[in-house]
Amino acid sequence: MSSGSPLPASPSPSPTSLWLVDRSRYESGLSGCLFARYLEYHYGPTGYGIVRKAQSIPLATGGAIHDGLAEVLQWVQANAATETPLEVIRTAATTASAAYRATVEAKGFRNLTADTESLDTLLLEQSALIEGLIWAWCLVALPPLLASQRIVTVEEEEVPVLGCTCGLAGTGAYQDHQARGCTGVGWMTRLDILTQYRDRPDTYAYHEFKTASYTQDADAWETKIQFGANRWGPERRLGIEVSEAWVHVLHKGKREGRDYDAATKRSAGPIIQKTPLCYGYRRPAQPPVVTEDWQAEYAYVDSQGKNRKLTRDYQRAGIWELRDQAGQDDLSPVEYWVRSLGLPILAKSLQLVGPLNRQREQLADLEAEIVHHEIGWQETLWRIHDAAPETLADPIYRIIPRSWDCRQFGARHRCQFEPICFKHEGWEDPVGSGLYLARRPHHQPELDQAIARGLLVEETAEAEEN
Repeated sequence: MSSGSPLPASPSPSPTSLWLVDRSRYESGLSGCLFARYLEYHYGPTGYGIVRKAQSIPLATGGAIHDGLAEVLQWVQANAATETPLEVIRTAATTASAAYRATVEAKGFRNLTADTESLDTLLLEQSALIEGLIWAWCLVALPPLLASQRIVTVEEEEVPVLGCTCGLAGTGAYQDHQARGCTGVGWMTRLDILTQYRDRPDTYAYHEFKTASYTQDADAWETKIQFGANRWGPERRLGIEVSEAWVHVLHKGKREGRDYDAATKRSAGPIIQKTPLCYGYRRPAQPPVVTEDWQAEYAYVDSQGKNRKLTRDYQRAGIWELRDQAGQDDLSPVEYWVRSLGLPILAKSLQLVGPLNRQREQLADLEAEIVHHEIGWQETLWRIHDAAPETLADPIYRIIPRSWDCRQFGARHRCQFEPICFKHEGWEDPVGSGLYLARRPHHQPELDQAIARGLLVEETAEAEEN
């Protein structure tokens, strides 16, 4: 049995014996929507799920930031460095931003609304946010991290096998289990960073990057499955205990109306990303007396410690309009702006949550819970397979409940499968309608499995980032 819909056996059973699952799909079946999990991970022409053709803004930005930070940290790891050259950060930030723009221009956005500014402005804004958050973290958070810890792994795939049936329980790589025809559960993880303390070499820590629009509560993170179960891979492979976990929260700022409406006391106007990493306050030049000036914050504390506000001639402006000033120093507008802000302002865009304690009671039961839950999914998929449905209109699909919480975070962040559940045009055949594509696995083991089954070709052998 595989992570996709039940399919005829491969000529070689070893690459396809494990049932592969990751934390995202497991949690989506517990606290999210079961039908959304089915559609995203099990339905479709390959049995590995479907996704909307267009992307949402937050997911695209979060993935790009991860890519940029990973590039910096991989350089640090390869060079055993305790300091990071600006050129390394610059290359990673601009590469991540360019890759994001290319992806969005190819796939488009699906949550543009009438109150959103033009796509060109949106791309400039989000590109600035990506570069800005990468610069902010590398300038503020990375130096103290490297002073106390060394990087052990960066974005490394780990697949501990749960519920082993081949006799290697708790030991061996997942390939070893596959070679023995194991039908356990391969728990696919990719830790952002694993570190080892320099003065306490027996202490290892797991670090995770999260983008958010608001301050995070440490209590909310401590019991999350991710920070317990994601430790299994390195612990079993390296024979260590990962005793700490940390969350590096990168604040994107609220996404709301650019202006303030005094009558309604609410934000109004085009929707923007309200963060000094994207927008500053510009006073236009009035030659020959007044020169152009930029400030990061509307309300500030002056050199005498008094609270002040900018005058009305300062108006919010995108930092990409800094091109003339930035060009004098041969820097991109984002780098010029971010490096001029100073560490105290940059630090407001970052939050470090931790250390999160090891939840031993949770971990003691979690493996058995995951295995039991995934066996239930296998049984459900076999029932659908045996019914041989031709379209999503077949009654067999009603055996998978829906949460109907399709707009949990508001209309601008609605579930990508809402058009299917509410039976919009083309819902019965979402791929044939052109609204959805077959999902490309973002974990390499699952992608390898799909290729071994002949469901994907070798040219797609590089896994996609989540």
